[in-house]
Amino acid sequence: MNDPGTLMSLHYCKKRFMCYATFAHLPVYISIIAMDLDDRPYNFHYACTSHHWSDHCKAEMESYIRKFDFDDRNFFPIDDYQLFLPMCGPTPPLSDEQIEQDRQELLAEVANPRFMVKHHAESMLRAVEYWKLRYNTTYQDWKNKFDRAMGYYGPTTPDPADIDEGYSSD
Repeated sequence: MNDPGTLMSLHYCKKRFMCYATFAHLPVYISIIAMDLDDRPYNFHYACTSHHWSDHCKAEMESYIRKFDFDDRNFFPIDDYQLFLPMCGPTPPLSDEQIEQDRQELLAEVANPRFMVKHHAESMLRAVEYWKLRYNTTYQDWKNKFDRAMGYYGPTTPDPADIDEGYSSD
Protein backbone atom coordinates (compact mmCIF):
# COMPACT_ATOMS: atom_id res chain seq x y z
CA MET A 1 0.00 0.00 0.00
CA ASN A 2 1.37 3.41 -0.94
CA ASP A 3 -0.83 5.69 1.13
CA PRO A 4 0.99 8.41 3.12
CA GLY A 5 0.11 6.88 6.51
CA THR A 6 1.59 3.53 5.59
CA LEU A 7 4.71 5.10 4.09
CA MET A 8 5.23 7.20 7.22
CA SER A 9 4.72 4.08 9.34
CA LEU A 10 7.30 2.17 7.30
CA HIS A 11 9.77 5.01 7.72
CA TYR A 12 9.17 5.09 11.47
CA CYS A 13 9.56 1.30 11.76
CA LYS A 14 12.86 1.47 9.92
CA LYS A 15 14.10 4.44 11.90
CA ARG A 16 13.17 3.12 15.35
CA PHE A 17 12.98 -0.67 15.19
CA MET A 18 15.09 -1.88 12.26
CA CYS A 19 17.43 -3.93 14.46
CA TYR A 20 14.51 -6.08 15.63
CA ALA A 21 13.24 -6.60 12.09
CA THR A 22 16.72 -7.51 10.84
CA PHE A 23 17.18 -10.06 13.60
CA ALA A 24 13.66 -11.46 13.12
CA HIS A 25 14.19 -12.23 9.44
CA LEU A 26 17.78 -13.43 9.74
CA PRO A 27 16.96 -17.19 9.72
CA VAL A 28 14.74 -16.97 6.65
CA TYR A 29 17.10 -14.59 4.89
CA ILE A 30 20.01 -16.99 5.48
CA SER A 31 17.91 -19.78 3.95
CA ILE A 32 17.07 -17.70 0.90
CA ILE A 33 20.58 -16.44 0.17
CA ALA A 34 22.04 -19.91 0.67
CA MET A 35 19.81 -21.25 -2.13
CA ASP A 36 21.19 -21.88 -5.58
CA LEU A 37 20.38 -18.83 -7.70
CA ASP A 38 18.33 -20.97 -10.09
CA ASP A 39 16.11 -22.14 -7.21
CA ARG A 40 15.38 -18.73 -5.74
CA PRO A 41 11.79 -17.54 -6.04
CA TYR A 42 10.85 -15.38 -8.99
CA ASN A 43 11.08 -11.70 -8.06
CA PHE A 44 13.22 -12.60 -5.04
CA HIS A 45 15.22 -9.40 -5.14
CA TYR A 46 12.15 -7.23 -5.57
CA ALA A 47 10.24 -9.06 -2.85
CA CYS A 48 13.06 -8.75 -0.35
CA THR A 49 13.73 -5.09 -1.01
CA SER A 50 10.23 -3.72 -1.42
CA HIS A 51 7.33 -3.04 0.89
CA HIS A 52 5.02 -3.24 -2.13
CA TRP A 53 4.60 -6.96 -2.72
CA SER A 54 1.93 -7.99 -5.17
CA ASP A 55 -0.48 -10.69 -4.00
CA HIS A 56 1.18 -13.13 -6.41
CA CYS A 57 4.68 -12.32 -5.16
CA LYS A 58 3.54 -12.53 -1.53
CA ALA A 59 1.94 -15.94 -2.09
CA GLU A 60 5.02 -17.20 -3.89
CA MET A 61 7.36 -16.01 -1.14
CA GLU A 62 5.14 -17.56 1.52
CA SER A 63 5.22 -20.88 -0.29
CA TYR A 64 9.04 -20.80 -0.43
CA ILE A 65 9.48 -19.58 3.13
CA ARG A 66 7.24 -22.31 4.53
CA LYS A 67 9.37 -24.98 2.78
CA PHE A 68 12.58 -23.86 4.48
CA ASP A 69 13.90 -25.59 7.55
CA PHE A 70 15.05 -22.78 9.84
CA ASP A 71 14.73 -21.92 13.49
CA ASP A 72 11.25 -20.90 14.59
CA ARG A 73 9.86 -20.95 11.08
CA ASN A 74 6.28 -20.64 12.31
CA PHE A 75 6.90 -17.77 14.71
CA PHE A 76 6.02 -15.01 12.21
CA PRO A 77 3.25 -14.83 9.61
CA ILE A 78 4.15 -13.86 6.05
CA ASP A 79 2.88 -10.31 6.62
CA ASP A 80 5.59 -9.84 9.24
CA TYR A 81 8.24 -11.03 6.80
CA GLN A 82 6.80 -8.65 4.23
CA LEU A 83 7.51 -5.82 6.65
CA PHE A 84 10.85 -7.15 7.92
CA LEU A 85 12.67 -8.39 4.80
CA PRO A 86 13.40 -4.96 3.30
CA MET A 87 14.94 -3.84 6.60
CA CYS A 88 18.59 -4.72 6.88
CA GLY A 89 20.83 -3.04 9.36
CA PRO A 90 23.00 -3.53 12.41
CA THR A 91 21.79 -5.71 15.27
CA PRO A 92 23.91 -4.62 18.23
CA PRO A 93 23.26 -5.97 21.70
CA LEU A 94 20.63 -3.95 23.55
CA SER A 95 20.14 -3.49 27.26
CA ASP A 96 17.08 -4.99 28.92
CA GLU A 97 15.98 -1.43 29.67
CA GLN A 98 16.16 -0.40 25.99
CA ILE A 99 14.25 -3.48 24.90
CA GLU A 100 11.56 -2.84 27.50
CA GLN A 101 11.32 0.83 26.52
CA ASP A 102 10.85 -0.17 22.88
CA ARG A 103 8.29 -2.80 23.86
CA GLN A 104 6.32 -0.23 25.85
CA GLU A 105 6.39 2.21 22.93
CA LEU A 106 5.07 -0.49 20.61
CA LEU A 107 2.34 -1.50 23.05
CA ALA A 108 1.25 2.15 23.14
CA GLU A 109 1.25 2.25 19.30
CA VAL A 110 -0.89 -0.89 19.17
CA ALA A 111 -3.38 0.63 21.62
CA ASN A 112 -3.36 4.11 20.07
CA PRO A 113 -1.54 4.36 16.72
CA ARG A 114 0.21 7.70 16.30
CA PHE A 115 3.43 7.09 14.35
CA MET A 116 2.71 3.63 12.97
CA VAL A 117 -0.23 1.77 11.53
CA LYS A 118 -1.50 -0.80 13.99
CA HIS A 119 -0.43 -3.93 12.08
CA HIS A 120 3.13 -2.58 11.75
CA ALA A 121 3.25 -1.98 15.49
CA GLU A 122 1.93 -5.50 16.12
CA SER A 123 4.57 -6.99 13.79
CA MET A 124 7.36 -5.02 15.43
CA LEU A 125 6.10 -6.04 18.86
CA ARG A 126 6.43 -9.70 17.79
CA ALA A 127 9.96 -8.92 16.58
CA VAL A 128 10.85 -7.43 19.98
CA GLU A 129 9.46 -10.50 21.74
CA TYR A 130 11.47 -12.71 19.40
CA TRP A 131 14.60 -10.70 20.17
CA LYS A 132 14.01 -11.23 23.88
CA LEU A 133 13.58 -14.98 23.35
CA ARG A 134 16.47 -15.64 20.97
CA TYR A 135 19.03 -12.87 20.56
CA ASN A 136 21.41 -13.77 23.39
CA THR A 137 21.48 -17.46 22.53
CA THR A 138 21.39 -17.46 18.74
CA TYR A 139 22.68 -14.20 17.29
CA GLN A 140 26.37 -15.10 16.91
CA ASP A 141 25.59 -18.46 15.34
CA TRP A 142 23.12 -16.88 12.91
CA LYS A 143 25.55 -14.07 12.10
CA ASN A 144 28.22 -16.65 11.28
CA LYS A 145 25.77 -18.58 9.07
CA PHE A 146 24.80 -15.34 7.31
CA ASP A 147 28.45 -14.45 6.72
CA ARG A 148 29.17 -17.89 5.26
CA ALA A 149 26.07 -17.76 3.04
CA MET A 150 27.19 -14.36 1.76
CA GLY A 151 30.73 -15.65 1.21
CA TYR A 152 32.30 -13.51 3.94
CA TYR A 153 35.19 -15.20 5.70
CA GLY A 154 36.54 -12.56 8.01
CA PRO A 155 38.13 -12.91 11.42
CA THR A 156 34.83 -13.83 13.11
CA THR A 157 33.74 -16.39 10.52
CA PRO A 158 36.66 -18.32 9.02
CA ASP A 159 36.13 -20.55 6.03
CA PRO A 160 35.94 -24.05 7.57
CA ALA A 161 38.33 -25.36 4.91
CA ASP A 162 41.00 -22.93 6.12
CA ILE A 163 40.88 -23.90 9.80
CA ASP A 164 44.10 -25.47 11.06
CA GLU A 165 43.19 -27.42 14.16
CA GLY A 166 46.82 -28.25 14.89
CA TYR A 167 46.54 -31.91 14.00
CA SER A 168 49.16 -33.62 11.96
CA SER A 169 48.89 -36.87 10.07
CA ASP A 170 52.59 -37.51 10.67
